[in-house]
Amino acid sequence: LETHLLHLCERHELEWPAASSIDKYNSAIGQARKEGTRIYNVTDTKLVTSWAGIRNDAAHGPSDFGRTAAEVRVMIDGIRQFLARVP
Repeated sequence: LETHLLHLCERHELEWPAASSIDKYNSAIGQARKEGTRIYNVTDTKLVTSWAGIRNDAAHGPSDFGRTAAEVRVMIDGIRQFLARVP
């Protein structure tokens, strides 16, 4: 997901803060939308934010990660659909 967002930002010549992250790329794409360049919609922005949060929970607090395998599968499927929809 992060790599895909990076490629979207690069392809549309967007700027983001030096520190790279899903949230930074997502914010840059949101700002571009406000300025008239629609890469994906507001609902997709919220989905990306949610997926980034779940990813961070898993990476930074694995012992406290409370998601089931089924929930993670839904997230993965959602990301795959997003990647296909927003090439």
